[in-house]
Amino acid sequence: MNRSITIIILKFSLTIYVTSIFSQEITFEAHPIDLNFPGIAYIKVIDMDGDGDLDIVGGSEHTPYSTSRGLAYWRNDGGTPFTWTKFNIDPSFEHIMSVDIAYIDDDDHLDIVGTSWSLHQLVWWKNSGDPTMDWIRKVIKSNFYNAHDANCMDLDRDGDTDIVAANATPGSIIVCYNENHANPTWRFDTVINGFTGAKSVELVDLDLDGDIDIVGTADELKQLAWWENKFANTLDWQYRIIDANFMGCSYSHTIDMNSDGNYDIIGSGWALDQVAYWICNNLETNAWSKNIVTSNLEIPNKATGCDFDFDGDIDIVVMSQLPGKLVIFENNNFNWTQKTLTDNFQNAAAISVIDLDQDGDEDIVAGAGVSGDLIWWENMHISSIYIRKAGNKIANQFELYQNYPNPFNSETTFMIDLKVPSTISLQIFDVLGREIKRLVNNEFYDEGRHQIKLNDSSLKSGIYFYRLLQNNQCLQMRKMVYLK
Repeated sequence: MNRSITIIILKFSLTIYVTSIFSQEITFEAHPIDLNFPGIAYIKVIDMDGDGDLDIVGGSEHTPYSTSRGLAYWRNDGGTPFTWTKFNIDPSFEHIMSVDIAYIDDDDHLDIVGTSWSLHQLVWWKNSGDPTMDWIRKVIKSNFYNAHDANCMDLDRDGDTDIVAANATPGSIIVCYNENHANPTWRFDTVINGFTGAKSVELVDLDLDGDIDIVGTADELKQLAWWENKFANTLDWQYRIIDANFMGCSYSHTIDMNSDGNYDIIGSGWALDQVAYWICNNLETNAWSKNIVTSNLEIPNKATGCDFDFDGDIDIVVMSQLPGKLVIFENNNFNWTQKTLTDNFQNAAAISVIDLDQDGDEDIVAGAGVSGDLIWWENMHISSIYIRKAGNKIANQFELYQNYPNPFNSETTFMIDLKVPSTISLQIFDVLGREIKRLVNNEFYDEGRHQIKLNDSSLKSGIYFYRLLQNNQCLQMRKMVYLK
């Protein structure tokens, strides 16, 4: 495998400048996507059809008033705001608890993985090549009682996609190793049994050692835990409890809350109406400190974090099921201000925080099961950083250009103009939103033009995104295509 990164710096001078920062209070504008998909419980936002904009795949669990609507796909048809066309993929797959998107076989079409609580199944749907039709459901594991969550990743580094899944009864986390990428067959290994009420699994390199670990929650056991991946033997998972008494522990999200370079964890606990975060003090000794954000949201569901207002700290967005709220806890040096986006979102369960319109700030896509509403909340935050040159002319403080060549095979170059000295990061993401490479990691650059070269023959053909962060603020994202 040949991987190299070359950085060339071409400096240029500037006249006298003054740096100014303007920002406005964070606001969101709601745009309906679908107001008739009752039971919506889980969504994934991804470019399913390869046209450069982001689509949505979602599953319906149930509501007190209706049965499950199964699995659906909302195609983004563009426009201002976006218009959408819904396609029913599999209406008969009931009580969907999770959805993930991955390349399961070797045909370069994105497939779907899902779980059903009532059918007790973990399945995948084969993409025919047209995501609007002809999906084929294939069972990965049956008798997987009260199947709840499933996430995809190549755990054993053999080039195909594996799956980590959790079921609530009796409570287990398993790994489904993909044994034949051309025509997938599955080998099952158990990470843990007796993890009663297992609700979620998250795949992340928590210890930053280069392989993927597992973070999991179990509400009946009241546990938030993680399993260290001992890659020398993929069956050897070291079980470590983060919190043994978080009642109703249901979902987690890993993110660096205090900018110390280590992952922390945000979680929701429905039994005590709590949203909390755990700061990692020492991962080697598994030392964590718990901090409560609120105990006043009735049955909080999924909680996740993002710097919505570009102030350098992580805000938290969370949904409550009763009476149904979508709220943001704005972070000001770990003092929290609650801002309610809606209080008419009963049985809120589906959420994704993503830059849906690709304008540089993070939006929210969320669904409420009782009403069947799927809504995009567009982040209207404006943060402009500029310099004043002689003659009162205003120039942008940075410019991230389109990579060249694009499409590319193995090697491409990124060019950045910086008008002031800055600390930058340059990240590459796959279409699932997973960071696969960080070409520049929080490094200081002088003003000038910088060329950063990527040479990586291990990438799979497909669409990727690259993002520039300047002084820890997401300022621009672009798309590129890799062709072998």
